[in-house]
Amino acid sequence: MGFHRILFRRVCKAFCFLSILTVSCKGETSPSKNSTEITNALVTFIIPTLNRPTLERTITSLINQNNPNWEAIVIFDGVEPIELSTDPRIRSIQIAKTGKSNHAGEVRNQGIQQVKTEWIGFVDDDDYLSPDYVDCLDEEIKLNNNVEVVIFRMYHPIRAEVIPAPQHKNFLKCHVGISFSMKTSLFHAGAQFKPGPTEDFDLLDSIRMQGHKMVMSPYLTYWIRDVKSDQVTSLYNATRAYIN
Repeated sequence: MGFHRILFRRVCKAFCFLSILTVSCKGETSPSKNSTEITNALVTFIIPTLNRPTLERTITSLINQNNPNWEAIVIFDGVEPIELSTDPRIRSIQIAKTGKSNHAGEVRNQGIQQVKTEWIGFVDDDDYLSPDYVDCLDEEIKLNNNVEVVIFRMYHPIRAEVIPAPQHKNFLKCHVGISFSMKTSLFHAGAQFKPGPTEDFDLLDSIRMQGHKMVMSPYLTYWIRDVKSDQVTSLYNATRAYIN
């Protein structure tokens, strides 16, 4: 009887150990809610930065999005990175000084190389987005699933005007900015920023010339610098216009 009792105890201990090991392994491999959200994100925002004090406001405008289905990559262009947020959707990278003057195109190109979402969006570190930006992007995509670029309207406080203008049904040089999202596949097919005073227009124009489907959304979602968004939206109205 003594031998059987010892054997029984050893079998029980072994069973308990295997049960604990199984639970532990399941805990390590089970994805968290945050990792699932990141994997299924709709858009990644590219944010070149020189560590301007306004970067915090830019990040806050992302965190305050009504639709949480986004990621962001902040590129510290030749400056020391700072801690931005504990939000796992926000990643930071540091690169050797690349951007020149106010031309951030090459900096954006480096960030885009790390994008894993279907869409790429852009915002500069002294600008910010309306809380419904991601919702508006999702709506435009669902309205026409062939669209590869969505151009939103932006407000320029120095010029005191909306660009592209509400009445415009196509975009013009000096009347369009970085307030757009594009499919990541376009970048990998060669649609990349080329530094210059009109680098935003030049990229969009090259995509237009290749016949890709674009839409000028009626939504005003991008705010430059310190403009008060509620002072503009109440006076604004535009129509949706497809290109190509």
